[in-house]
Amino acid sequence: MLSNKKIEYPLNLINLAKLKGPIKAGIVCAGNSLSMDSALEATKLSMKRAVDKFNLKNASLIIDGNFSIKYKNYKEHSIIKGEQVSFSIAAASIIAKQTRELEIEKLKEEIGDFGSGYPSDTRTIKFLKSFYADNGKWPTGTRKSWKTVERIRPVKTLDDFGEK
Repeated sequence: MLSNKKIEYPLNLINLAKLKGPIKAGIVCAGNSLSMDSALEATKLSMKRAVDKFNLKNASLIIDGNFSIKYKNYKEHSIIKGEQVSFSIAAASIIAKQTRELEIEKLKEEIGDFGSGYPSDTRTIKFLKSFYADNGKWPTGTRKSWKTVERIRPVKTLDDFGEK
């Protein structure tokens, strides 16, 4: 995904492309598939759902990454670091980053400031530990498959069950 510093250049390219002719639509996947075993599987499922919404008969899918979704006989083109070579992927990357930031802000209004929301963020880790200690459950939107969550999950001891 593009960093904030790299967003301005692709935006200018996208605007230029609109003036010179049509660009293909980029699909941004945002969904509630966070309970799946892996982020990649959740991504693939979200992509399939997004493709279905367009009801396309004859299309090629451009995928940013080194994987395939193998879906309904669509032609697929996987491109590593695709935002650097594809206007469609660059546009989708920008939209995805902005969409994530908006969703993070909504979550913060609901459950409090938890930092960036990334599993390596110490502020996020401290928030998760504190939230679980206070509520006995993980906050909304927590990916329970994160190694970070597995690492900080409280361990049940005999004391927890009234045994001494």
